[in-house]
Amino acid sequence: MIKVFLAEDESIIRKSIRENIDWEKEGFQFCGEAGDGELALPLIKEQKPDILITDVKMPFMDGLELSELVKKELPSIKIIILSGFRDFDFAKKAISIGVTDYLSKPITSERLLSVIKQVGTRIEEEREEASLLKTYQEEMESKYRLEQNQFFNRILEKRESIPNLIREADEHGISIVAPYYDVLLCKFMQVDDSTIAQKQTQVAMDEAVSLFKTREGLLLFERGFEGIAIIIKASDKKEIPLSIDFVGSTLQAMVQEYPLTQYFGGSGIVVSRISEISKSYLEANKAFATRFFTKRNQIISMESSQIHEKIVMSNPSMLSWQRLENFFNLGTEEEIPGFSEQYMASIGLQNFDIPSFRNYVAMNIYYCTLAFPSIAALPKERIEQEIGLTPLNMPSSAELESYLSKVIRFVLSERDKQANRKNSQQVERAKQYITEHVQEYGLSLNTVADHIHMSPNYFSTIFSQQAGETFIEFLTEARMQKAKELLMSTQMRPSDIAQEVGYQDSHYFGYLFKKTSGCTPKEYRDRGSAP
Repeated sequence: MIKVFLAEDESIIRKSIRENIDWEKEGFQFCGEAGDGELALPLIKEQKPDILITDVKMPFMDGLELSELVKKELPSIKIIILSGFRDFDFAKKAISIGVTDYLSKPITSERLLSVIKQVGTRIEEEREEASLLKTYQEEMESKYRLEQNQFFNRILEKRESIPNLIREADEHGISIVAPYYDVLLCKFMQVDDSTIAQKQTQVAMDEAVSLFKTREGLLLFERGFEGIAIIIKASDKKEIPLSIDFVGSTLQAMVQEYPLTQYFGGSGIVVSRISEISKSYLEANKAFATRFFTKRNQIISMESSQIHEKIVMSNPSMLSWQRLENFFNLGTEEEIPGFSEQYMASIGLQNFDIPSFRNYVAMNIYYCTLAFPSIAALPKERIEQEIGLTPLNMPSSAELESYLSKVIRFVLSERDKQANRKNSQQVERAKQYITEHVQEYGLSLNTVADHIHMSPNYFSTIFSQQAGETFIEFLTEARMQKAKELLMSTQMRPSDIAQEVGYQDSHYFGYLFKKTSGCTPKEYRDRGSAP
């Protein structure tokens, strides 16, 4: 409902305006009044009305002074000036401030209401335009994110020719050609499971992504739960460390601002061909996997001597279940080789010459696996089928590393199956919510994500993955389907049906209907009723 505030020093006029208009019946909320600008200003800041009606001549602070201050605080507010003076300078000043209407006293309630309604219509139109723009931006952002990820995967898969990849990049507005490339994988992580930590981590990621997207020489791809991938482009090899330093300093600034989040990054090797980007990506994945063995809040590469200094030493604490559990929870399929290699090295390769030590490590891996929630719930026969019985004889370190990789691959597969089932259930909940609230004008990705307790970005990603289409595409289709039902089962006008399925702009509804159905709403109805 549109809120109206009145500033008028004459109490009789205030009472007349307040009581002679049935505000609620006319679709407005009379949210407050004051006898001068000084008293009005704090009330306006508190109430945030959509329309301010104010007299020009008032004590302490006149209407124009009030209007000027209010416009700075609430730029979208509509101001109707009432004045008993026909002074051109007043009118000129009002126009410069951005006053919507300038009315001469005396004025009847009918005339004032007519102007208020006109202003109200303008407000509704602006809200509709803003909503349409927001919807369009959400749709474009969702499509862009999906297409970006698909394009990144095609680069890694190397199934398409380089000319095709370059043409596709041009179509997406991506400048992919450069003399040198490096891949950088980054992720923000919560320090605990609190809601505050979750929110801080999401905000930090969103802010960092916004900065990286506008940085020349960085091609950013969002990977949902796995963080982000950045292809660094450079005309000179010396530029790549500078770009990595920029990313690192940006992430460091984020964790200083949001203390309940941490980051970690892994960089690949510098390559000079688009076809070799996948090679850099594999090396970045290995480096990224070392986050389970070394401290957070840094970006490292496999070529870094610092890594080897820290992990080649024998360290009994590396046998702790915590590192395996962390990888079971957070690792990815692509990181398994790198993690397995680093896990073995972190324990101390020299120790694996001792058979009993190899068996001990194997059993440690086995029982850690059995205790992991995704595995503990499985039938014992299924576990034995996948990873065998208790490993009592591990003939070599190579066999042990192979066993470790096999176990991890099994655990991650079961974890992801359960996660996919959960995500699928969440998406189904979202779809049901959309279907039940399809008529609501304010239905958006943010409102649905909030309903199922997910961040908008993560929800957008899993929705596209599970549904095979973007959120906006599904919402539009749901609304169009409901519109078709109403066209065939009622005599409602298309403009009324537009309102019924969540569109306040009937022209926009007609445009979407024809775009998705190939005909106008009237043609659809006529076609269905034809003999």
